[in-house]
Amino acid sequence: MSVVIKVYIYIYIYIYIYIDKNCLESFLRGDSPPHDVWKENWATQYSVDKDVGDYLNDRFDGISVYPTLGNHETFPANLYYSTLPEYKYFNEKNVELWSDLFSIPVEQRDNIIQDAYYQVLIRPGLRLISFNSNHGMSKDINVFNKYWSNRHARSTDKVYCDDACRQITVCETLSATFRDWINCVGRFSAVVH
Repeated sequence: MSVVIKVYIYIYIYIYIYIDKNCLESFLRGDSPPHDVWKENWATQYSVDKDVGDYLNDRFDGISVYPTLGNHETFPANLYYSTLPEYKYFNEKNVELWSDLFSIPVEQRDNIIQDAYYQVLIRPGLRLISFNSNHGMSKDINVFNKYWSNRHARSTDKVYCDDACRQITVCETLSATFRDWINCVGRFSAVVH
């Protein structure tokens, strides 16, 4: 197991043991593989995700872990071509891996296989929307946020949008990102958590 994986695992164990012993669920932010792009390939990328997933599944026994596809999970990093067979196969493998971490709603499996995003009602009043963060590298992610926020604006659920803690991409400026996020949260404050 690489040092990077161990660091991620230690952080999650710390959160679980020391911060909240009554943990109801956990969120895996993605980006688990080491950021050594010169060594990347499909097998190592998936192997790291599997190691982290297996470790968390073992240590968080009975607690759902909700993963997100980070921009370094795929090969090469920061690129995502959902129409290519390698990506579809990778997403199918993620459905298998993620099924061990949480109960994937049947209607969301196709979303994961096609584009590695999903939404799930965690419990009454709390819904998670997890998107494929590779799209933050090339698309206006605020369109995605507004779409999901509008879709759930009339719902009684609070929405935990997994974009809240995402990385600032190389295509963005920090001030523009925060301005857009503040506008989105302000507009949908009754929905977004």
